[in-house]
Amino acid sequence: MTIIKIGSKIGSKDKELLKEVEVIILIAITAKGERLEAKFDNRFGRCEYIAFCEYGSEEHKFKENPSKYASGGAGISTAEFLAANDVKVVITGNVGPKAMRALNAANIEVFTATDGTVKEKLREYHDDKLEKTDKPTVEGGRNK
Repeated sequence: MTIIKIGSKIGSKDKELLKEVEVIILIAITAKGERLEAKFDNRFGRCEYIAFCEYGSEEHKFKENPSKYASGGAGISTAEFLAANDVKVVITGNVGPKAMRALNAANIEVFTATDGTVKEKLREYHDDKLEKTDKPTVEGGRNK
């Protein structure tokens, strides 16, 4: 049996195996709009939209973040939303400590990025140009 670590660089032999097994890795990208050309949203818990993209596929869909106007706990509830949608990887800008704990508990890998479009962030992930983290990038709380 071959085990491929989510987020690791996939070699040509592994790509052939993935074609045979049809493993679907769902990647979430925080966004300011509902198109691949939309601006990337640096906020995690209060991002406007979330792009759900299948790794190695052109398949994608956008959903409005149900926690963007939450009075508190937006990061945790966004992490729970991603877990409920079977996300394995999230690409975002900033993640607070409570949200990071929730993402780690759900085994969702976190990659950080900066400005650009959703399409650019997806390409950067495919090209292994994003930084993976398991630690918070901000203190947490609204507007920090």
